[in-house]
Amino acid sequence: NYDPSLGGGRGEVADLDGCSKQLKRRYFLMNKAKDADRIGIVVATTSVHGYFEMVQRLKQVIADSGRRPYVFYVGKINPAKLGNFPEIEAFVLIASPEDTVSHDASEYYRPLLTPFELETALVKGKEWTGEYDLDFRNLLATPLPPSDPNGDADDDEAFMEISLTSGAMVRSA
Repeated sequence: NYDPSLGGGRGEVADLDGCSKQLKRRYFLMNKAKDADRIGIVVATTSVHGYFEMVQRLKQVIADSGRRPYVFYVGKINPAKLGNFPEIEAFVLIASPEDTVSHDASEYYRPLLTPFELETALVKGKEWTGEYDLDFRNLLATPLPPSDPNGDADDDEAFMEISLTSGAMVRSA
């Protein structure tokens, strides 16, 4: 973030020099999700314990960040199925860890994120430490920070930042 009083950034840029190309791509997709206003929650499993609780949690995370959540229940996802929803700007996939890994996000028209990535992108105060978790059930064990009921206050400028992907002013997480 740019801080005019400091005449520079606030030091929130992650050090990605030592990361693999795939992790850099995932970090890019997290930043694309920050730009999205409409986020689709794709449920590709109903057999993994805790999926319903994860859907509810992600709906809360998306709504608390000022975005609109949409839920899609599909059997097996593919780029053509998700391509039928061009108004959705990013998708988050709820699936087993094995199924999550099997999808190449570069084949999809919009960013396809894991619940861990979406929470890292949208939850205020949560930063990516380099750790990575594909099992959404681990997120359910950690509480979300309390939502701010005054988050939509008149002081919108305090919650604006420059997007790393588009260069435009966007609402911060």
